[in-house]
Amino acid sequence: MRRKRRKTMMKSLVMLAACACLQLFSASVHADAPVASLSDGRTGRISFRVAAGATNLWSLVNASYSASDVISGDLRLPEGATGRVPAMVISHGSGGLAVLEYAWAQLFESMGIATFVIDHFSGRGFTSTYSDQSRINSSVIPADALLALRLLATHPRIDASRIGHIGFSKGGAAAMMSAYERLRAAILPEGTRFALHLPFYPGGRVRANVLTGAPIRVFMGDLDDYDSVDSTRGTVNYLRAAGGDVELTVYAGAYHAFDASFQPLWVADAQTDASCPTSLNIDSFAVVNPLTGTEIPGVSSSNLSAYLVSCRSLGVMLGGNEAARAQARQAVWSFVRQRFGLGGIPETLTPPGDTERILNWAEFQYRAILADRGGLQQGLGYTYRCYAGGVCAGTGGDRVYYYDGAAIQDVGALADYLGAASGDGM
Repeated sequence: MRRKRRKTMMKSLVMLAACACLQLFSASVHADAPVASLSDGRTGRISFRVAAGATNLWSLVNASYSASDVISGDLRLPEGATGRVPAMVISHGSGGLAVLEYAWAQLFESMGIATFVIDHFSGRGFTSTYSDQSRINSSVIPADALLALRLLATHPRIDASRIGHIGFSKGGAAAMMSAYERLRAAILPEGTRFALHLPFYPGGRVRANVLTGAPIRVFMGDLDDYDSVDSTRGTVNYLRAAGGDVELTVYAGAYHAFDASFQPLWVADAQTDASCPTSLNIDSFAVVNPLTGTEIPGVSSSNLSAYLVSCRSLGVMLGGNEAARAQARQAVWSFVRQRFGLGGIPETLTPPGDTERILNWAEFQYRAILADRGGLQQGLGYTYRCYAGGVCAGTGGDRVYYYDGAAIQDVGALADYLGAASGDGM
């Protein structure tokens, strides 16, 4: 019954939102053309040029790649903020862009931080890689984030000295690698760098001798069978020995994607390299076993991909752990608050109100319709936000409403939408 009610609720909103598509078309055309600067102060969907998905790490660190792909990200400024604000680049995992990334974006926005949620896959013609990791070379993900950093640094409302990078799984590896100086210098020779790095369950497959100097805070669950905790710990220890400000937090009883909202489940067709402990050094291109630090007989950077394919296995556990999720969100809140100098916000994070949770959820589910959001407003008995094309959504009493530019429509019960938002981690 609950699934049927949620399906009816979503269908109702989709049908009502469809009539706004023509209004939004002219407002969203600019997002299709890649830009090299945000000096005009735009927000919303931003497209930009990046390296081709097949580009390998050697080509990236030697700046011999072609910027032939175009991907996009959603840029949002925190409501009510004035002047220049910090920002966070957010990179998803091999499952593709999901509500998880927007749940984290909401947390940062509540801190007064702008967010840029990147879709690393859709512009390259696919939505996920978990069942076929050969669809993209993982090294281009941190390169994407570094190019996003360059772009955000041109925005008049963003403080270029306070931009961080958070990522999850494949995106977590990217959030670690974007702190490696050789890659950063090749992609951004002008010297731009991230101010902090937050890798979630990254795997530790690439290490470096030289870091940018920005702090790195890594988060994993001790039951992670997608990416090896021991391998990650080995890489963290290596980076610390190289002088890096790196810390690893491991949560007991937590699987891969422990900060997700869904219950742990077995994903039979997910490819994992956890049983192939390898780590490639980005500076020397030597391949070692991260558990022992010794070279792996017969394996080098030239045949590493083939080696991983040969020992790759299928099947992992994924899913949330509410206690670990809450602890990690508080740890990130505290760390970012301190590093970005946000003394004006509380030391303890507070959950958003019901209307914010529903609208944050809806803005992910209907990104083409609820685009370029305005601030939260109140009036005539409603709490609402308005978007590009003159459409609005909000709540009043125990109901949820949608305004299509001509009339206000009742689209369902507040409790049902809260249930949907909660189920997706908002």
